[in-house]
Amino acid sequence: MNDEVINNEELIRLAFSKQIKIHLILKDGTWRNGFVTETFSDFFHFKDKENDEEPFFYIQVADVQPFTKPRGGE
Repeated sequence: MNDEVINNEELIRLAFSKQIKIHLILKDGTWRNGFVTETFSDFFHFKDKENDEEPFFYIQVADVQPFTKPRGGE
């Protein structure tokens, strides 16, 4: 890969297209572990085990990472 930076919106769209579980960190300090269920031009829907499906604007997202199991397991 070259030196281009992939932004959070692109990572969210990639996770949706490949159905990859992600760790989503929001700018308000909260986080979610789950799946993107739909994408739109300005926002997306996200679902995890703890919360009902929620809509988020891309600009609310601070960071997107692939979900990895916690060290102690789930």
